[in-house]
Amino acid sequence: MRKLAFIDEPEFKKIMIYEARHEEVYLFYYDTWMDAPSIKDFVYSTYSEVEELCWIENSIKPSDWIDIADPMEGCQQDFIAPVRVKGRSIGKPEFGKFEKLKYNGEWYDISVPD
Repeated sequence: MRKLAFIDEPEFKKIMIYEARHEEVYLFYYDTWMDAPSIKDFVYSTYSEVEELCWIENSIKPSDWIDIADPMEGCQQDFIAPVRVKGRSIGKPEFGKFEKLKYNGEWYDISVPD
């Protein structure tokens, strides 16, 4: 399960929660509204712990969260769209370089902000 909330703070623009299958909950922080890699991430043990933290620190109510699809297999957890590290599928990852899935099933290189 993944959820996204938009905020308007000097340092952060959106937050994503990703509840992984192995009982870890990731909290990603972004400095842009665009679909880009997170700039900070934390791991917690429960979704309720993360939701409460987001309410206390960012005033995000449960109704503020938008449900989004889980990442595809092999794709980045912190991107909304299917994006993966270039070369990972062939065992030669080029960290810092990404590719995105097209609607026709092909992957193409993308650039992300620094």
